[in-house]
Amino acid sequence: MDTMRVLLPKVLLVCAAVFLAFGARAAIAQEVKISFEIMGFNKDNTKMLVKIDDNNEGLAHALFDVPTAKRSVDKKDRKLPKEPFEPKDRFDALKKARKKHKIVDEGVVDNTAPDGKITIFGVTKKENLVIACTDLKRLGKVMDVAYRVDQETQATAKAQLKQVVWAKDGRTVIFVVTQKMTGAFTSERDELWFYEYDPTKILWVE
Repeated sequence: MDTMRVLLPKVLLVCAAVFLAFGARAAIAQEVKISFEIMGFNKDNTKMLVKIDDNNEGLAHALFDVPTAKRSVDKKDRKLPKEPFEPKDRFDALKKARKKHKIVDEGVVDNTAPDGKITIFGVTKKENLVIACTDLKRLGKVMDVAYRVDQETQATAKAQLKQVVWAKDGRTVIFVVTQKMTGAFTSERDELWFYEYDPTKILWVE
């Protein structure tokens, strides 16, 4: 009995340590899911409003630069703050954000170009995701998107073209690409890619 009295606290301490370690690993391996939705462009198509849906941080609007497809920064090279909102306030939040950032063009989600000449789609290849197109007579390549690689495990994500969003000028195009990583650490993240539409610059396969 004396031996049990001595060993029991040690066993409990070991169990507690294992539990805490497991909890820490579980927190690190928490699933991440971040999706983007284009909510519109400003007058000269240099800025776009993006709705961010983060399963860990909630909903927010953020201003992105169109040419870089990255979050806008201030004069001190710091990302402009996101503007969180609750689901019940989504309509008022969108109206307020569009007014604040002078968003005048809501954009159009369509895989077919406004001029009706080509249709855009994604092709998954071993090396990368190919954003391709067709004019119903031939196939062409718009651009390549590299797969995301986990720096620790070297695992490669699976990517797909989620949306094609056009501004009213018919030239400004944003591709929303989803990159999904599975395994011990699961993540599903959207990323944005800018393209200036010009049928003469498409690499057509003859």
